[in-house]
Amino acid sequence: MTLISLVCCVSAVLLVVSPSMGRELPIGQLAAPSISHHNVHHHAAGHHRAHPKSCLDVPHRASGVYSIQPEWPFRDPILVYCDQEYETGGWAVIQRRFDGKLSFERPEMDYRYGFGNLDGEFWLGLENIYRLLNEAPHELLVLLEDFNGNTSYARYDQFEIQKSEYYKIPQYTIRKCESYQGTAGNGWPLLIYNDAFKRGFSFSLWQGDKR
Repeated sequence: MTLISLVCCVSAVLLVVSPSMGRELPIGQLAAPSISHHNVHHHAAGHHRAHPKSCLDVPHRASGVYSIQPEWPFRDPILVYCDQEYETGGWAVIQRRFDGKLSFERPEMDYRYGFGNLDGEFWLGLENIYRLLNEAPHELLVLLEDFNGNTSYARYDQFEIQKSEYYKIPQYTIRKCESYQGTAGNGWPLLIYNDAFKRGFSFSLWQGDKR
């Protein structure tokens, strides 16, 4: 199953990552995640330490778009949508789909650097995801909702990716995705996510301009 064929099975997809905290919450809090497009707030960072290192460190607790700078002071910040409502907050949203208006049939360059609008549907981009995850251990959460409003999730408490180069072309691979829990079933949400990584460096399912 791919990110493209997934739309025939579910109406909404949300992929989020957060620095690993060993959170243990009642199953009731995990079983019905919200994927709806809700209140978006844009926030400017202060002038101390330039920008937060992760969504856990943002000075405001409202969900919204923030400038995140995981490699401060060596690289520029990344604009990231931070979800501060699910569980205890601190989640960086790396993909959101909810109405199908944005085409995910994209050339590989788009998957590498991202596309869409952080206020709506988007893919954050493999390079940006790598930068977010490279500085500390993270967990991955996949939230799904079908056309009847039923929700499910898959969560991996240990999630790492690695970057290499082949003839100066960046390659991104999943290094670790372990410690599963959830209601969506182990394996196929990861397969969907891994498909995006493969398209990011080796091929595009859309046989258009590869730029």
